[in-house]
Amino acid sequence: MKRIRRLLQQPEGPRASTTPVLCAAMLTLAAALTLAGWQSKPASEPARPVTPAAPLVKLPPALLAQAQPAPSRDSKAEPYYRWLNQDVVYIIDDRERAAFERLRTNEERKHFIAQFWLRRDPTPGTERNEFQEEHYRRIKYANDNFAADGIAGWRTDRGRIYIVYGPADEIESHPKGGSYVRPPQEGGGVVWTYPFEDWKYLHIANVGDNVIIEFVDKTQSGDFRITGNPSDKYMPAANPNP
Repeated sequence: MKRIRRLLQQPEGPRASTTPVLCAAMLTLAAALTLAGWQSKPASEPARPVTPAAPLVKLPPALLAQAQPAPSRDSKAEPYYRWLNQDVVYIIDDRERAAFERLRTNEERKHFIAQFWLRRDPTPGTERNEFQEEHYRRIKYANDNFAADGIAGWRTDRGRIYIVYGPADEIESHPKGGSYVRPPQEGGGVVWTYPFEDWKYLHIANVGDNVIIEFVDKTQSGDFRITGNPSDKYMPAANPNP
């Protein structure tokens, strides 16, 4: 019995030291594999492009298409078609336009227009329709401030953006172009530009936050055209003053 007790209580010398040695070996092997994997990466990886904090916005194609004057109609119906193709050309949707064009009488058109504004009235039941008032205020502002080279203000790119989105939260304006310190994300350095403007909107529903819309006047005639390419505003280096 004493011998059995001694055998049971005797520490297992060789086995007790096996676990630490095995753990150490495994850790060493893992470290070696990790180091080998890190060293196997290319010495230099291609740099990721710098993304501007507020990129130029990609607008719906309908806003990029040049507005056309209202088609000629008979004298009695012409005011209604001018409403369709001028007053609300940027805010009426395709379904509404198709429905309006199917109408046959001016009485139907008059009723349609009343319902059109009523659907957009933020305070129905009151005498004022704030949406309608603001919309026509924007049209007047566009005509007064953005007309260029024989083009009515509402038909210009700045005019249509103003009518749809309202006044920008910030505007960087370079009405004469000239020397310009190019931002790092566009290449840096001092360059020459055409007249241009950057309109920044803190938020545009269904578009995003901190949106910048850029307009460039390449003809230097006051007709600022919208662009999604920042390099469009830069003059050719060989001919800075065309």
